[in-house]
Amino acid sequence: MNRITQILNIKHPIVQAPMSWLTDAHLVASVADAGGLGFLAPHAGQTTNPTSNEVGFGAYA
Repeated sequence: MNRITQILNIKHPIVQAPMSWLTDAHLVASVADAGGLGFLAPHAGQTTNPTSNEVGFGAYA
């Protein structure tokens, strides 16, 4: 474990890639719950509202 994983409370050095259409708040939350670092990507072609909804969900997941 290094300083970054300690600061971010990451148990496993696994980073989930932000895969535009495939990544949603549920996947990011699941990765984080498993001890990895999840990223939420902006969805190409969507308005800001759906992305904002995903970010809002992720904050409470």
